[in-house]
Amino acid sequence: PLPQPPTLMLDDWSNEFHPNEPYSPPWIESENGPIQDLRRCWSFDLGLTDTGYVDAIEVLPGNLEIVHHVRIDLSDGPPKEERDADGSFDCEATQFGQRAAVWVPGTKPYRTPPGSGLELAAGTHLIMNIHYHLVDDQEQEDLTRLRVRYLPSKPDRIVRNIKVGNDHARNPDGTGLQPGPNDADGPEFLVPAGEAS
Repeated sequence: PLPQPPTLMLDDWSNEFHPNEPYSPPWIESENGPIQDLRRCWSFDLGLTDTGYVDAIEVLPGNLEIVHHVRIDLSDGPPKEERDADGSFDCEATQFGQRAAVWVPGTKPYRTPPGSGLELAAGTHLIMNIHYHLVDDQEQEDLTRLRVRYLPSKPDRIVRNIKVGNDHARNPDGTGLQPGPNDADGPEFLVPAGEAS
């Protein structure tokens, strides 16, 4: 008989975080029609009183019909945004600290290379930023969960994720989003007609 395929789940996680209650994204009508895409954030206090280390993060989407993708960011404290009664807050245009992980459909749990981990300062919060894509005006609920695996001690190497390709502009030091060969004044995201792929 063939061996069982390896599990894609994080089976040795240390802690799980999730909103206190399911969230129902609102169906909002605008002058241009319904707003089908919205982002909502939750902040989770890791409870760290000293520096800690994580080598794995798993996102478990609650409702695959509406959860488009999820970003996990590190914040050096609780967010300043005003939170609703359910603990969530609007984060449509908010940028937090270091990107820790991203989930899209089919993604396996994020794991750092062996012997390495993310370094988390005391007081660090994980920000779970969910992009919802609503498909109709029927009320939907979601309770997406987040699991992390802590390391017992400082690893040999520290991982720092950098959002190179997702930058909004070129940075003063030359890093960041770069213009293409046909861009006139900075990155234009424009593919000329007839351009060969």
